[in-house]
Amino acid sequence: MKIFRFRQQLKHPAALHDKTVTFREGLYFFKNGSWGECSPLPGFSGETLEDVISSGFNPEYPSVALALSFLDRDIAPAAPESSYTYIGNSADLEQYLNEDDGCTCSTGHSLPSVCIHDDQENRTVPPDIFPFEKIFSDMKVKTASKKTERRTDNPVFKLKVGRNSCSSESSAVHRLLNRNPDSKFILDPNMLWNERTAEEFLSSIPTDTVLYIEDPASDLKTSLKIADRFNIKLGLDELLRQFSISDVPEKDLGAIVIKPMLTGSLEKCEEIITQAADRNLYVTISSSYESILGLGLLSSWSREIRQKNGEHILLGLDTEKIFL
Repeated sequence: MKIFRFRQQLKHPAALHDKTVTFREGLYFFKNGSWGECSPLPGFSGETLEDVISSGFNPEYPSVALALSFLDRDIAPAAPESSYTYIGNSADLEQYLNEDDGCTCSTGHSLPSVCIHDDQENRTVPPDIFPFEKIFSDMKVKTASKKTERRTDNPVFKLKVGRNSCSSESSAVHRLLNRNPDSKFILDPNMLWNERTAEEFLSSIPTDTVLYIEDPASDLKTSLKIADRFNIKLGLDELLRQFSISDVPEKDLGAIVIKPMLTGSLEKCEEIITQAADRNLYVTISSSYESILGLGLLSSWSREIRQKNGEHILLGLDTEKIFL
């Protein structure tokens, strides 16, 4: 197995819990023509990139286990995609409302800087040995096809909330509903709400349009109170790493969010997905800001999972747009 270290620049600094990053870095594993990506997410992963390296790439780390499982599966990367339109801030909202086709897919990314990982040398590797160009080509096809697949029937939006004023965030919901009354929403407060802020926001929107709320508060007890108060299903993301599906009453749980880079091997992810399918839950397979290669690998695997489990599998893997 060969291991390469990469770094890819972000368009804008990204706040990841208590860390702000301007680039994404990690490792590519290569064996017998197959690729895997190991890129712990700062502020979220229990391990750091340096932990992974100093451990000799210990498979007990989730990010290492994921990369190795991709090598075992021999999965070829595909164009990243999403089942919903992501609205993270007012700029995202205005961009969406001003576009004719209602979707975007940037194709002009620069390639990650890549070098061989070795304690004795830091030798640059030509980027053409990586399958990036195939992914970019697929992305261009995807963009062209989306021009004729405009999301007008029951569009789903994922909205980051809890960062700005209640009036501005509820206004975003109403503006999107004015454009298409059949719109549905995934709300993501990222654990920033308490009962008071949840009450203020959820009282200002039609809650029957909400598919689920992802981690509304920093603890499960408060999150369940919010879900019960408004009869909205709860989605577990970060809380899923603190609790299991069985810890949440069936009437309250609507979705789980799987971030494979934080979860571990594909086999472990599939085990959780099977548990969710048995309870008829939505499962969102989400990115951890992987590079273009990592997103492409996750996209291929996710399509296989979707074919097996149907419409309850949602994909949130179009974060390639954050890169230069």
